[in-house]
Order: sequence, then C-alpha cells, then structure tokens
Amino acid sequence: MKKYTFLFYLLVAVSTIQAQSPAIEWQNTIGGTSTEDMRSIAQTSDGGYILGGSSYSNNTADKTENRIGDDDYWIVKVNSAGEIQWDETIGGTGRDNLYVIQQTPDGGYIIGGESESNASADKSENKIGKTDYWIIKLNSTGEIEWENTYGGANEDYFRSLDQTSDGGYIIGGYSFSNASMDKSENRFGHYDYWVVKLNAAGNIEWDQTIGSLEDDLLTVVVHTADGGYILGGASYSNIGFDKTEDRIGPDIEPDFWLVKLNASGITEWDNTIGGNDGDNLLDIEQTPDGGYILGGSSASNESDDKSEHRLGLSDYWVVKLNAEGLIEWDNTIGGDAFDELTTITQTNFGGYIMCGRSVSDISDDKTQNVIGLPGDDNHYDYWVVQINSLGIVEWEKTLGGYESDYATDIIATIDNGYVVAGYSNSGSTGDKIGHDGDHDYWIVKLADDFTCDAPGGIYSDNISATSAKIFWDAGLDSSKYQINYRPIAGGVWQKKNSVMFFKNLTGLSPNTTYEYKIKTICGDISSPFSVLYNFTTLPLKEGVTDIPDFSIYPNPTNNNFVLSADIAATVTTIEIYSLHGTSMYIKEIQSIGGKINEVISIDGLQAGVYLVQLVWDGNMIVKQLVIN
Repeated sequence: MKKYTFLFYLLVAVSTIQAQSPAIEWQNTIGGTSTEDMRSIAQTSDGGYILGGSSYSNNTADKTENRIGDDDYWIVKVNSAGEIQWDETIGGTGRDNLYVIQQTPDGGYIIGGESESNASADKSENKIGKTDYWIIKLNSTGEIEWENTYGGANEDYFRSLDQTSDGGYIIGGYSFSNASMDKSENRFGHYDYWVVKLNAAGNIEWDQTIGSLEDDLLTVVVHTADGGYILGGASYSNIGFDKTEDRIGPDIEPDFWLVKLNASGITEWDNTIGGNDGDNLLDIEQTPDGGYILGGSSASNESDDKSEHRLGLSDYWVVKLNAEGLIEWDNTIGGDAFDELTTITQTNFGGYIMCGRSVSDISDDKTQNVIGLPGDDNHYDYWVVQINSLGIVEWEKTLGGYESDYATDIIATIDNGYVVAGYSNSGSTGDKIGHDGDHDYWIVKLADDFTCDAPGGIYSDNISATSAKIFWDAGLDSSKYQINYRPIAGGVWQKKNSVMFFKNLTGLSPNTTYEYKIKTICGDISSPFSVLYNFTTLPLKEGVTDIPDFSIYPNPTNNNFVLSADIAATVTTIEIYSLHGTSMYIKEIQSIGGKINEVISIDGLQAGVYLVQLVWDGNMIVKQLVIN
C-alpha cells in the first residue's frame, strides 16, 4: 500500500511554545493490601466513572470482597469526585485479568478480559484452552446479567472490545489455537489476530482469523462509522496470507499493522507502518474526517514511514491516517530515555490526548524531570501529552510518586478536563497521595484547560494585484481557523478555512482595500472574531487588463510538470513554496511571443502540496501543485 497522501507534509516545520499543563483537580488511590492493576476507565452517564482491572487482594482497605482465584476482575464505581460508590470482585478459581470496561446504553457495563478459570464462582463454563476470552455483561449496579467464554483448544489472549451499532460487540486479541470450539479457522503462523462478532446477548455471529507466518499480536479493535472495523497491533510477519507487505524493521522487532474489515469481517485493506527498529502499536481511534489516529511506541530512527529520529531508547509515536489507511502525518514525542505510550484519544476540541509511562528527565519534548527515584528505569511516572490536530505538542505533564506509576488509560471528560488512570506502587510522595498495597489503582483528574481564543499576531503580506497572504499566531486547542474578508466598501463576507496559521486569498480585485477578520474554531465551538484588519491590493501595471491564463499540468504529478502562461514580460520569476512558506525552487524564465511554456523538474521534492508562484512586473499569481 502507498504510504503517504499529499496532505500537509510539513509537520516538522511547524512549532509552537508549549502551554502550561492543567493542574490536578483531585486524585484517589484505590486498592486492597496486595496487588491491583488498573487497565480501563470510562465516564458514566451520571458524571462519575467506572474503573476496571485485576486484583489479587482479599477484603482489605477499599476492597469489600475476598479474592476468588489467582487474579480476579475488579470493578470500581466512583462518583464525579472520584469517591467510591461500590466495587465488585468477579472471577473463577484461576487467573482472570480484565482489560476493557465500557458503559452500555442501558446504563450497565460490558467488560472483557482473559481467563484461565474453569467453571467456578462467577464463571459458568470450563476453560476451553489454556487461556480464553471472557466477556461479562453487568447491570448498572455491577450484577452479572450474562457471561460467556470464547476460545479454541490452545491459547487465546483478549485485548480489546468495542460496542457495535446493532447493539452487539466486537472483541479481539490474538490466538495460538487452530480451528476448534469457537474458532472456525486454523492459525496461519504462531499467533494471529482473532476477532469475534457477538450479538447483544453475547452469542457468536462470526469470527475471523487474520495473520501471516509469524507473530501478529492484536491490541485494539474499533467499530467504524461505515459499519466495519479497524484492527491494529504489532506484526513480526512478512507477506503471506492476509498480510500484503513485508515487515519493515528487523526480524526480532514489530511494525504497526492495520487491517480494515467490512461489516461482515472481510478484509478491505491492510497497511504495515514502521521504521528500522521496533514499532509497537497500542491504540487506534477513528477521527471525524473518517481517518484514524494511531498511538504506540517506537525505537526507530528516521526511515521508511518514520519522519524523525528517535529521541531516547523508546518514544511515543503518533501517526494520522486518512480513511484509506494512507499516512497524513506522524510525530515522534519523547525525552532522552524511555517513554512508552499506552492510550491515545480525541479531545473535545479537535486534538488528541495520550498517556503512558516515562523515565525521561527534562529533554526534547519533556519539560519535567522524572519523579521516580533516579537511576532506576523501573521507577517510571505517568506521562500525559496533548497535541493539536496536526500533531504539535501543546502541553505535557509528568505525574508520579517516588516509586513506579504506570498510566494505562485516559479519557476526556464532559467538563473539558481529563482523567488519567493506571496503577502505582508509590506512597504519598511527589504528586501522589495514599498507598494501600503493592500496586493500587491510581486515578488523577486534571482540571479543565480549555481555551478557544481569537488568534493574535495577525498581519498581511505577499500582496499583489490579485492576491494576499494572511498570517496569524497558532492558538492552543484550535482545530482550524475561519477567515472572513470583503472589500472595505461593503458587500458579502467571503469565508475561507485553514488548518494552518496562514491563508492565501486569491482572485482579488486590483487596487482595492479589503477588510478581514479571523476566528479560532475549537471542535464544536469557536472564539469571537478578531478585530478588523485591512490591506490594499496593488494596481495592475499599464497594459495589463486581465489576469493571464496560467496552468500547470499534469497536476497531480509524479516528477516533472509543464508551466504554461500568457505573459509578455521580459523576465518572469517562478518560485515553488511549501505550505509553510519555505522556498523550495526558484528560476527566472523568459516568454517567447508573449507566452511561457516551461518544463519544470521537481526532482528531490517530497510528496505533498505546494504553491507555484509567478511574479512579473510587480504582479503575482499563484496556483496549487500536488506531488504524489
């Protein structure tokens, strides 16, 4: 699959100053006197939160029931201030580990994990293989409505769940089982992706095994707006069976592997994404434009799909895809040591928020030293990073105590704040208050940091007889900007949008004063307009009565293009700019018989969108060029 679209290949050229990170509004440490590993959080319809993970504790501290097996599912409901309302221990006599919890439309909950338990306690069925998927439907107070075990005769490791538009569920993980019991297909390699479609009662509608000859480890499955599904995980496989591309990194390291299914589970496309080392995909969300945001960790330097060198041993790596799975942009985010992303999700205003763990001190994107004890790579902290819609870091925050704190999930809240959740063995040190056992659930509410202000630093430049370029300072929390302009004498406002911090206005009238104003759009809301500014276009030179014909073809192009224009000037300058204003090519050309017909070589220019500008005798015209 072709990797890059020609949309905004300019991420590395855009920079902003980081804003101050939001303050801690409240926090809570929740656990028994042994070990709790929290994996998932969701905001509930009453404004509170539902927490899910696993527990090895008996009835101690915050835990109201003894453990049932080696590890049990442990569900905790808290109110909007993080205070416990109820908890529920669910399990059999073996090991049961919960990974996902979501609230359902009926006010109850769907939870998913993996189980090694036979029929015992809350589990109604014997295990099928060594490890199975175990899905449970709860009512609003945490009582079991139904539960079901899914698997083949060997190992099946659950990792992800999503609700579907028909009231059912899609569940996924990776499997070592051949066709047996609930599994309808043999494995292709070692481990394969295994996804199962369930109806509202938890009955299997279909299942699909997807993979190649080596390990393919699914970490996330998401129901998409078209009724299909996007799958993501780590792949060690070359071309074979369902995989259409060889691995990119070395044999022992994975790549991101995306697979798009239709509503029936049939593969529509797949894409392998990576660099020259290990790249591990952890999370995906579909974006409002129909594309996808990917979050994971990378040890790769600039190579193949990766546009930047690594900053430390491992960094956060964020990749934006369009609806066809082609890369629009990517960004490497990290410090000088080890940073591992676990979750990425969309904010309420068009950007993205992510979390994971970090042992990096102040360096590169990281503005705070590690809080955990220095010199020990196991003393990591929560690391939260917010980026805008183009992947630019807006702020980041390190949270932790003096021991180990591992953020596993983050959500944007209805009040425009965030709750970051995970597990911790830190005591009351650093940012952390409270400690119950070896590992506890630790949830931290970050205050509303939302700002949607009108842009500043507004000015106009590059003014010709028929065009002008408007610039402004990029604002925090912006998803795009709206520019309204018209002749100062009056008339209908013309409207243009830009996701960048500039906009070319073309098709203007010569020798005319225009007024303009700009507002910031932040997701579903917008700022007031700025005050009015103005500029005046240049007059046409004597003898120039019309805008000349000007064409470039082919457009889009893969290498060279032909520039054709009816210009009788002695010397005309052609200049090609990137969208962020960098001059990439310049040449002076002469017309013959009042016409220009010039072949322009674009060798060395990367795929993307560019502006081709012609300047002659004080006049300027601009056209857009797309390079595939």
